[in-house]
Amino acid sequence: MGKNTIIGVDLGYMEGMFHIVRSGCLLQMRRDKGFLDLKNRCQCKKRYCSCAGGLHSYATHYSEIIDRYRPSIVVEWGPGLNTELALATPIKQVVSVEHQEKYIYRGTDQRCSQRLVQVDSFEYISPREISEADLFFVDGRRRAECLIQIFKKAKPGAIVCVHDAQRARYIPALQLFDNVKFPRFGFAVGMQRGAPS
Repeated sequence: MGKNTIIGVDLGYMEGMFHIVRSGCLLQMRRDKGFLDLKNRCQCKKRYCSCAGGLHSYATHYSEIIDRYRPSIVVEWGPGLNTELALATPIKQVVSVEHQEKYIYRGTDQRCSQRLVQVDSFEYISPREISEADLFFVDGRRRAECLIQIFKKAKPGAIVCVHDAQRARYIPALQLFDNVKFPRFGFAVGMQRGAPS
């Protein structure tokens, strides 16, 4: 692949179109006005950082999605701030899938069901609650495979959120969903097909 080759497709964004571009070995998102450079990541070190490129830059948008869609069941890969944000609402259940014990959610909320499973197992990419969930947060390993299982098994209209979604290897799996948007760099939101218009 040559320098500045567009990969994937154009994905809608609130203020225009982003193109995923490879510039040397640096993956960037290009807007008409220039590049959003991944080298200049946020240095504020705030836990709930919402700066472009910050580790938790998705927090505001994910909270808004939860508030807007009011999911009953959330399935997530990669517990963390996303777990805390979901449990801060009157949600019925959060199913949290993780393959490393050090990242397991340590809170005491009984609505959170932990799954410590081998990353190479089918259970990792396809927990039994997939068909019941209203919202998915994908931030673990094997993201593209998790997205494919969501596409195959989730109910119409389920919302899919992907952290670090700017990575080229996730674009084909993201294209399976309707209305895929990047409300922030690296955070994609889509909807399972078949939802009422």
